Amino acid sequence: MRIKPFLTISDVKSDSVVLGVTKRFRTDVPLPIDTHDYKRELLVRAINADETIGNRLAELGLLINDEPYVERDSRTLSFLSLFTDSPLAKLAELRKQKILVAGCGGLGSRIVLELASLGIRNLTVIDPDVLSESNIPRMFYVGSEDIDKKKVEIIEKKVRNINQDISFRGVYGCSEKFLLQENLSGFDFIFVTADGDDGAALKRVGDHLRHEAVPHVPAGYWESTAIVGPIISCQSSVSLSDLYEKYSEPKRRTVQRDYIPPSIGFVNSIIAGMAINEFVKFAVFNASSLIDRQWQCDLIDLRTAIVPV
Repeated sequence: MRIKPFLTISDVKSDSVVLGVTKRFRTDVPLPIDTHDYKRELLVRAINADETIGNRLAELGLLINDEPYVERDSRTLSFLSLFTDSPLAKLAELRKQKILVAGCGGLGSRIVLELASLGIRNLTVIDPDVLSESNIPRMFYVGSEDIDKKKVEIIEKKVRNINQDISFRGVYGCSEKFLLQENLSGFDFIFVTADGDDGAALKRVGDHLRHEAVPHVPAGYWESTAIVGPIISCQSSVSLSDLYEKYSEPKRRTVQRDYIPPSIGFVNSIIAGMAINEFVKFAVFNASSLIDRQWQCDLIDLRTAIVPV
């Protein structure tokens, strides 16, 4: 066993070490040995020298199984260690997930690349568009030479450079049509980042997705607000159709719009990161904060909220 890699030694006293900075992880650990050595190995030696220290840290969930790992996965395992003392096993479980990403624009493409970096081995991506000039500032991995190429083909090349073990399927077609007509039972999770031409895709696919019993999450924008969630499954009492109606205005009957476009490159990174973060927690630990709830961040004043749906 060893100390979780995300933990810091925030203070060294004459007879103890203070672990962690934030309230969630901060704890004072008494040491029966010389504390003039300020290095991290100090606490490791203390754990080995005194069983009670190891037991106390284990009870607090601050130790990790000393499992062998590939250096490439070190940061992912560090993150997973926040939730478990067996991150390697959880990473293997995560990589078995079969994922569908509906939409491969500025936001969807970032989610796809993050999933590939996590080592997801089965990934399907749907998008009906070719790359336009306006996509370039929002999709950092493309260039002018990619204009008029299919987005799903561009992303496939990038994904295979990141993850050679991946089973990738790119579908050049309408995301809404795929979601409504294809058998979705083979997927474990769906990211929805696409909308219809009239901006009402979520209204039409929401009830169907819940009925298909595949957990799914929308992500995008509502005017100046970045949005992720809710994560909806067959156990949910709401659907994306309900969410669409909740944020309706009287004009929505004649001017319909989802909350996904427009898209801003650097903000997409934040939204994609939050979506992936909650997907990992849900898929492996069933512990997401966004189960039937939505994360909202106002980009003007940075107010954030998690709102029940």
